[in-house]
Amino acid sequence: MTETKYPRIHLTIDNCFAIKRWIRPREWARVIKEEIGGITCVQSSTDIEIDPQFCPPEYADRWIEEVRQCEGRYGIRLVGFYSGYVTYRSASLLNWDKSYRDRFRDNYIFKTIDLAAEFKATAGGALQAFSEELLQDPAKFAESEALLLDYSVQCAEYAGKKNVQYGFEQMYTPTQGWWRIKDVQKYMSDIYKTSGMPLYTTIDTAHMAGQSFFYYPTDEQFERLAAAHTAKGFRLPDEMNRMVENGTSLKELKKAAEKYAYWFSEKGDEDLYKWLEEVSCYSPIMHLQQTDGSYSSHRPFTKKYNGNGIVKPREVLKSIVKCYDRESGPDMPPKVKDIYLAFEIFFGITDSAEDIISAMKETVAFWREVIREDGKPADHWL
Repeated sequence: MTETKYPRIHLTIDNCFAIKRWIRPREWARVIKEEIGGITCVQSSTDIEIDPQFCPPEYADRWIEEVRQCEGRYGIRLVGFYSGYVTYRSASLLNWDKSYRDRFRDNYIFKTIDLAAEFKATAGGALQAFSEELLQDPAKFAESEALLLDYSVQCAEYAGKKNVQYGFEQMYTPTQGWWRIKDVQKYMSDIYKTSGMPLYTTIDTAHMAGQSFFYYPTDEQFERLAAAHTAKGFRLPDEMNRMVENGTSLKELKKAAEKYAYWFSEKGDEDLYKWLEEVSCYSPIMHLQQTDGSYSSHRPFTKKYNGNGIVKPREVLKSIVKCYDRESGPDMPPKVKDIYLAFEIFFGITDSAEDIISAMKETVAFWREVIREDGKPADHWL
């Protein structure tokens, strides 16, 4: 295959759509191939009965064997593993207790990387959260960032040994971390400089829904808040809320804000296409969901949601190409050569099986209007 400077693009389906519906590999593989259609690349959510924290080794062996049988029977390819809601609800690598953190690293992250290595696949997850205790104390926040960097380096080194591209998902509030463009770039750079191994990110097309709530107030806004003795309408740390309520001067408010720089987003952090132009070359997995930009609801790409949806296939590809046209910083990891655009679509337990399959089928067809086959470089379809 001829090498280009642009990444090969592969439409992929995350089997999270099948939660509690089609739970065995032979079930979701059949549905993907025979009922949804148009997809050969599959990303496995660990929520679909393969979370390594719960699976005995003999079960995991049987699961792997069944997936391999399905790959042969249905012509699909398992290309990645990703965390789901089970781990998302936990602070995980930023839990207060070291024994918990270490166990999570070993029993979830490392074992998920082991699963990915079995299939020569990618892996990743949204695997940390800064608690209120950490966010409200700049000194504790700095300590937790150093801790997260240390664990991230360990993850990068383990993934490197297993020859697996691993990444943390970019998110959309300071609680979740990896939520600003400059943060993601700095983490990836620091990890690569420290370990010599890359740890990538995963861009989600709706994970820009919260950054606009955390813009740094202008001088005029600060003065207005102090005069009104209320911070209503702004998300500020507790200390600054109390200062506003007490009518503290603009000078003191700005001085306090310097300590909480990690709390505030910048213009552009709320923009999907700016994220793609800046970071997509370090995102081997990209999660696709339709959104109007105000909420991360993991909607399908159907006529119902595409009308006011901001996620447009050609614009996504154009932004990826722009990212690859940029020069990388000297301390950044290598740009990825393949990007798996994975549909991460959620459904409610009251949705019928027929409606789920119909929405997924329409979603795939919508993107196949542009990306008609997998493995072509991003600029091929423009």
